[in-house]
Amino acid sequence: ESDVAQHGVGFSLLDRVRQRFLKDMIAGATEGNEGGGRYVAMVLDEGTVKILSSCLRVYDLLEEGVTVVETIEKPRQSLPSLDALYFLTPTMTSVRNLQKDFKDPKRPQYGNIHIFFSSEVPEQLVRQLAQDPNVVCRVKTLKDMNLNFIMHDSACFHCGRDRDIVDLFPGP
Repeated sequence: ESDVAQHGVGFSLLDRVRQRFLKDMIAGATEGNEGGGRYVAMVLDEGTVKILSSCLRVYDLLEEGVTVVETIEKPRQSLPSLDALYFLTPTMTSVRNLQKDFKDPKRPQYGNIHIFFSSEVPEQLVRQLAQDPNVVCRVKTLKDMNLNFIMHDSACFHCGRDRDIVDLFPGP
């Protein structure tokens, strides 16, 4: 069955991706936060900043309960009373940066954490997280989102791989 038949004439990939972020990721992380709050800090890495900013605005995030958006590579203020939603690329660098946020159990960067990866997480990285007692005790969510692409408009995206055309169609 074609996408048009299944989803109707108004099918928009951009709308579907926005819904994955807003409903599957953010709403899941803000529901049932400890203390009854519905607010979270969002932590992104260099790769996921590009992915998220291609389809959502800051207003969209604020409306869903994201109070602050920060990058994991930069120093950040500690907010231990606030839960955090991490949207990261599945790399050792991003996982190590996340672990640094919780290296001191008496001074954690955030409260509970919801970890979403932009694509499939290698088993080695899952083990790395599972073996860190300061992180594993705070994890409430761990998911692959399969959103490792950048939206251009409602039906066009790219995977951020600048050399693909050159590699696929080398010159004479």
